[in-house]
Amino acid sequence: MKNPELVYSEACAAGAEAAKNLKVTPMVINDRRTGKQHVIEGGPCGFAGIRITPARGKMVTYLKKQGIGSKSIVGGYYIFVREYAQSLALKEAYATAFARVLNANGVNCHPESRID
Repeated sequence: MKNPELVYSEACAAGAEAAKNLKVTPMVINDRRTGKQHVIEGGPCGFAGIRITPARGKMVTYLKKQGIGSKSIVGGYYIFVREYAQSLALKEAYATAFARVLNANGVNCHPESRID
């Protein structure tokens, strides 16, 4: 694996590029009471992150020293995607691209997400 700082920087850049290039489908909410329609430009709300397993190795050591992520109670080391407000689509795009870079550099991980 390359220098963890460099890999992390590449992963962040890949995530940001993936989110930037994503065409998000807005979520439309119809208020039955008022008849008004509300458009949520970022699409459905949710959370996303990257789970590294096992929670050890050069990358995890680097992340801990930088105060990035935390040990997960269900196993592994977890990095939350904090960018992009509540947009599930943008967070998922970021997490997927981020995980792809880490995996390409020998870090076993996968993106996770959940709708809110």
